[in-house]
This record gives sequence, structure tokens and C-alpha cells, in this order.
Amino acid sequence: MNYDPYDLTQHAPRSPRVRIGGMVILARMLDKCRADLKGKVGDYEYGCSL
Repeated sequence: MNYDPYDLTQHAPRSPRVRIGGMVILARMLDKCRADLKGKVGDYEYGCSL
């Protein structure tokens, strides 16, 4: 079975505490963006009012 790390319909994105380049939340944001590009964001909504 192939595992697609950007298919958020099957599993949750990375923890917001995972750091990339010393920045928190970046890994989770990238997971959500990549899943959105593939159309597999699932029930995750950004909910950002900016």
C-alpha cells in the first residue's frame, strides 16, 4: 500500500510543534498546502481571517 504524506483524508498533518529551519507551524502549513494542491485536504480548513 502506497503512503501519500499529503493525503489529509487518510491522516492528520504533522504536529504544529515540528520545526523546519527553526520555525514552528511551517511543516503543518506545508502539509496542508500540498494536500490542497492535490485536492486531498479532507476536513481540514484553514479558518484564517487574514
